[in-house]
Amino acid sequence: MGQGKKLTRSLIGQVVPRNFERLLRHAYQDPNHIWRHFKRLVLGKRLIVVVATAHKVGSSWLYNMLKSLGDFEVGSNCIPSEFLQTGTILLEPEVFDYLRRLQRYVIFKSHSYPVSAELTNNVKFVSIYRDPRDVIVSSIFYLAYLDEDKGGWGEKFRRLSETERIKTFIKEGEFNLSRLEQWFRTPSAYKIRYEDLKKQPVQELEGILNYLGLVTDEKKIERVVSEHSFTSRTGRRPGEERKESTLRKGIVGDWKNCFDQECIVAFKTEQRGRWNSLLVEMSYEKILDWE
Repeated sequence: MGQGKKLTRSLIGQVVPRNFERLLRHAYQDPNHIWRHFKRLVLGKRLIVVVATAHKVGSSWLYNMLKSLGDFEVGSNCIPSEFLQTGTILLEPEVFDYLRRLQRYVIFKSHSYPVSAELTNNVKFVSIYRDPRDVIVSSIFYLAYLDEDKGGWGEKFRRLSETERIKTFIKEGEFNLSRLEQWFRTPSAYKIRYEDLKKQPVQELEGILNYLGLVTDEKKIERVVSEHSFTSRTGRRPGEERKESTLRKGIVGDWKNCFDQECIVAFKTEQRGRWNSLLVEMSYEKILDWE
């Protein structure tokens, strides 16, 4: 490709983002949407947001609402594919070198571990956490029905009883436990609880928007919350389960329906008690010897 064509394609990429259909859809709902997008471009304004979390804590739900509320471009469309893993951004030094030169309003999702504050200048992190017991329950259904080539744990795991799946994940799910620990403890992110977002989504989103320096009206937040509710996305009421769905049940505290005494003992003792210690640290229980 000639240099002239490359330059033309680069300019078009800045003026017309790859998620152009979403831009038009938002313009229909909010006529000022396109004007704000081009005003940011002309003024050279930039805002790079990363929703960075452990797995199965509600990060996709939060990411999608913030994407709509902030009129963000989809970040995965704006960076080289080698900086991505299954559509989420890798938090590595060379990625941040690239982001420092990116003059866009973009939002990413990540399941990488937190990195040092020195690397993350000019990038804003938002993280969400959840009762680790609910994380475990959500994970066992997700991994049981996810294709193995995408990271699922296969037919053998799916055939286990729910109790055995839970005990297996508690023992072997250190990869997610460590992400829960590190994103909860990092000082580099604005953090919210999944349960609070379910209970009072407008107030929680207002807090995040304030942190990001974005202004929007309450009616828009309410509309976005409604568009991304469990019922709107699935056609089911919260509590109506579809086990193979990534949006399985949509409720808080489902661990109480799945944990038996064996699961509780495993939760308190496996991984040197780290699951249980984190539970108390997150204030989901007051003492380690909860029932």
